[in-house]
Amino acid sequence: MAKWFTVTIDTEGDRACPFFVRRWGPLTGKFNSVLEGIPRLRSVWNSLSVLPVYLVTDGVLSCPDCVGVLKQEQGAGAEIGTHLHIGDEFPCNVPQERRHLEQLTSLYERAFGARPCSYRAGRYGMSDKTLTALGELGYKVDSSVTPYVDWSAQGGPDYRLFSNQPYWERGILEVPITILGMRNWWPFGGWSRYRWLRPSVATVEHLRRIVDLACQAGLEVLNMTFHTMELIPRASPYVRTQVGTVLFLRRIEKTVAYMIKRGFEATTLSGLYAKWGRQEPAGDNVLKSV
Repeated sequence: MAKWFTVTIDTEGDRACPFFVRRWGPLTGKFNSVLEGIPRLRSVWNSLSVLPVYLVTDGVLSCPDCVGVLKQEQGAGAEIGTHLHIGDEFPCNVPQERRHLEQLTSLYERAFGARPCSYRAGRYGMSDKTLTALGELGYKVDSSVTPYVDWSAQGGPDYRLFSNQPYWERGILEVPITILGMRNWWPFGGWSRYRWLRPSVATVEHLRRIVDLACQAGLEVLNMTFHTMELIPRASPYVRTQVGTVLFLRRIEKTVAYMIKRGFEATTLSGLYAKWGRQEPAGDNVLKSV
């Protein structure tokens, strides 16, 4: 049985993250995480033949230097998709979400000369209305679902009963982020209580354990995620120093190497769309059981 993995990266402008405070800070208007962070990842991708997916905001698309870096990545096999943030709102709650999606898509088209294929909502705020708009705008894949996680207390969607494997809905292939339940021993609250395949708040051993659990469960697709900001010291709550950046890159590399060792093959979201489309019957397959 073929198995695949994707590495999907939320690609945004830098934020001024207060030291020792576990929250995102305001945007700074700088793009060091794109201009410096993304090139640092290239050696990892080259050594393991990874095909990353960069999901980019309107700010990044409006920065010519950022677009230049992303075009180089695209030339090396990366996929570039879009990532809609509307302030601190869940995009699916904003009445003008469709208009914002149109504007983001137009920015992408001007930058890259083609329509984007893949999308992730800021704060993972997606709804059926979002999927309808994405389909009408020519998108093929969404990767906004965070299985097991309920964001409703903050006004967002409740994904507790959603599949952690790809499924079809409204003509869009949904590729959820890999999350495998809750870490009962974890002393903190919030999203970090869950077993995300995300190197931000996990050791290599923990990430490998998630891969092992996925194999035991028979999962065919793994979707690892992180933010470009997490590569830059003090741009996020998770990396404080240059040494922290090196360790973060090492966690990524070792986790990807382990996924490959366990039989998973690298692909992009659009690549998965083609593969999954050949596997699935025609029509929508609304699988929402964990």
